[in-house]
Amino acid sequence: MEHDERVNLRRRGIPVSGATVGEILDEASRLLKIKFEPHEGPMWFRAYGILPHDDVGWIIDIRIRRGDADILPLRPKRDTTFPIQDSDDILIYIIAD
Repeated sequence: MEHDERVNLRRRGIPVSGATVGEILDEASRLLKIKFEPHEGPMWFRAYGILPHDDVGWIIDIRIRRGDADILPLRPKRDTTFPIQDSDDILIYIIAD
């Protein structure tokens, strides 16, 4: 994600740890002082507390890079129990408002 000094979520390289996608979201929420709630339907989350749409939220997705594979644990059904490996790179990114 691009750097934006006003928005912590847009900083690169914020280290988070957890054993599952749900734990990663909990840790990111704590560190970034934002709130994640399930989005309408079976996929994605809404992130609240990110300007300029801090009140209505942003739709976010998660991509896990595991070796050469890209894994999308929120598609087609939100899976917060998806296990995280130590070598995974986890990207939390905005897809829409």
